[in-house]
Amino acid sequence: MISKSNLSHHMKTHSAIKHKCHKCKKIFRRKELLDVHILKHGRKKKTLCEQCGKVFARPNHLKAHMISHAKQQEVGPSEEVTASQKEIKCKICSNKFPSTSKLTVHLKRSHP
Repeated sequence: MISKSNLSHHMKTHSAIKHKCHKCKKIFRRKELLDVHILKHGRKKKTLCEQCGKVFARPNHLKAHMISHAKQQEVGPSEEVTASQKEIKCKICSNKFPSTSKLTVHLKRSHP
């Protein structure tokens, strides 16, 4: 059974003041969450791959990227990595992706 105070609290979540990001129009219930979100818009790309010059917004993205360089080095200088070795195929729709993380995102969005 729902109490009157629980219902009252729940209804406030629907009518509560909403805080909108002026850059992307995303809406937040709490101003603190909006403030943290806005900082992300101001972030400059600053993590550089010294092997190929590609720039990343976050260090963990660079770390994941470095795996691709490590795989290329494992193959050796006399061999090339073929396109099929780099591509991971979706078993549902046959789309191809350069990494398992990209395939995972695709599966979540396209085949929930």
